[in-house]
Amino acid sequence: MKEEKINKIIEEAESVFSAHMENKDSVALLERYFSLVKKAAYLDNAEGQFMLGLLYEDKERIKILRPNEKETTNQKRAFYWYKKASENGHSDAFIRHADCLSLGIGCKQDIDLAIKLYNIAIEKGWPAHLNLATEYRDKQDFEQAFNLYKKAQEFDKADSLRLALCYYYGVGTTEDKGKAKKIFQFISEHKIDTPYEIDEANYYLGRIYLEGKIVKKSLKKARYYLNLANTDNDHRSANELLLVIGR
Repeated sequence: MKEEKINKIIEEAESVFSAHMENKDSVALLERYFSLVKKAAYLDNAEGQFMLGLLYEDKERIKILRPNEKETTNQKRAFYWYKKASENGHSDAFIRHADCLSLGIGCKQDIDLAIKLYNIAIEKGWPAHLNLATEYRDKQDFEQAFNLYKKAQEFDKADSLRLALCYYYGVGTTEDKGKAKKIFQFISEHKIDTPYEIDEANYYLGRIYLEGKIVKKSLKKARYYLNLANTDNDHRSANELLLVIGR
């Protein structure tokens, strides 16, 4: 009975948040959402706890709900609820909890504990490979970071840009622009990555065709990919090359 009640609260919260996204000026909808996720969180529901953590970390929305609270106070609350949700087996909260420890958000920074938690998450089959790779990158252990980028791509074909760049520049592995091109091509064609990553993949494909080292040089193809990268006229590097070869 309790589980059914909580599920209804979560469903209503998701519905209210969707309505809020369509009407972002509605403070009433945001307050209703806040009330619902708090209720679910205090009923010890992991999803509700995670949602509440996200809300406390959302600077724009929490400022509307708690205008007099310090940002650090809300970060501490976010960390608290991520930790609670992670203890209740919520995979996203578990990883976000580790992220907070890594960056010192809402808690004392503890990179060693963050690394330990990322490893536990990976052992559980959760997608923390890129998070852990970032730690090794910051430690300048590029080979370990590269291996984790590879595992991340095996886990999920999205988030492949960093792996492609490692091949392209020979960071943590032997330079292999052919392998880099294949990944850039995949990102460009399948469009499952973020808009930024898709734009970057198109930019590098443009460069590859412009340089003509691993493929036959083609200004036409270079222009095509550079224009894709610069669709919104916001990719400075692509735009500069287009100024040279024309649009």
